[in-house]
Amino acid sequence: MQHKRSPSEAPTGPLSPAAARLVDNFESDIPLTARRAAKLIVAEIPAYGAHADEAFVDELRANSRRTLEVMVRSLRGVPVADDDFNFVRAPMSRRARRGFSVSDYLHAYRIGLRIAWEAIASGVDDDQSRAAALLLVGPVMHFIDDSSTLVAAAFGEVEHILAATGERVRRDLLEDLLAGRVPPPGARDEAIQAAGLGPEHSHVVISARPETSAPPDDHVLFAAAAALGRVGTQPVMPLSVLRDDEVVAVVPLDPARALALATALRAARAKLSDQGTALFIGASTVVDGLVALPAAYREAGYARSHATDEEPVSCLFELNVSDYLTMTADETAARLIRPRVTEFVNADLDDGGVLTMTLLAYINADLNVKAASERLFVHVNTAHARLARITERTGCDLHKLDDVNELKTAVGLARSGR
Repeated sequence: MQHKRSPSEAPTGPLSPAAARLVDNFESDIPLTARRAAKLIVAEIPAYGAHADEAFVDELRANSRRTLEVMVRSLRGVPVADDDFNFVRAPMSRRARRGFSVSDYLHAYRIGLRIAWEAIASGVDDDQSRAAALLLVGPVMHFIDDSSTLVAAAFGEVEHILAATGERVRRDLLEDLLAGRVPPPGARDEAIQAAGLGPEHSHVVISARPETSAPPDDHVLFAAAAALGRVGTQPVMPLSVLRDDEVVAVVPLDPARALALATALRAARAKLSDQGTALFIGASTVVDGLVALPAAYREAGYARSHATDEEPVSCLFELNVSDYLTMTADETAARLIRPRVTEFVNADLDDGGVLTMTLLAYINADLNVKAASERLFVHVNTAHARLARITERTGCDLHKLDDVNELKTAVGLARSGR
């Protein structure tokens, strides 16, 4: 074990002859007691029962035997030390990898100790041995206290090491993928398969950063990474990693499920915000294979940079070409827009944006005024009147594609600049 601990002092003094006989009898029955403990552990704890093949049960029996041997030494006055439980680390690691919790492990440990006490008590056959058993209660409780503390600490260390190792493997894997490198065989290659990634799959890259300039603590961002990692529509946990103050996830995605992913992202973001972690989130287009992931990561960052307080989740895979060109329009595009159009858009947005909202509804309805009015929940005549005001104030013909695109671009630029 990595830490050093000064064991508490066991009760001192030699055992009485009657107590020594109880301990001797208990020691001779350790193999049978260990078998009983293993059988009961598998029966009582679902996590253990689910893995109860022959090799697993044999390991349980061996661990129980070694624990009971340490218990015998403790009852004979030898203090329990960290090194006495080094043998638990390998099976602990295997169980932690299988998803066993520390409560599962301690439950099993306590069952073993309960069976041990029953084995000691079974040797009571007269008043003298009964008195000796009562004298052993203190040393047994002392052993349970010390050994449970040591075992729990050991399991915590194993979980920490596994988590750190797993995070390091995932982080290294992500760096390989974003650099366009093929991960070497081994742990990273296994992590690719575990995350459902591969050259035969389609993927989306997600990038998220806190809205505030002062990022939250790392443990908060780790929780955010886990939450965003759960948004995938596949039955696997995708690759989700914390890079400084940025959460990056690579999600396998069936293109037909893209809208479901967008919905899940917005729901996850809303839940995180309710918990005090507000993020701007960007998602790339859907790309095929692994070689396109570096470009997809750049897309995700670009989309995140265009997220706003009103639309904190920006998914490129939701956009059409026109929407994307509007998003990417630069200062040159802004100068190409007629001043009259720019002035109209800015003034309307300052005034609540009713006309620009009507314009966008009209565009999204494929220039169908009736469909636009239904989307806006207004009478069709109201929609016609608003569109007429736009024509009057801008000089644009809303039946001409060039004029409509100019207006749409102007609205997009104005919104992104606010």
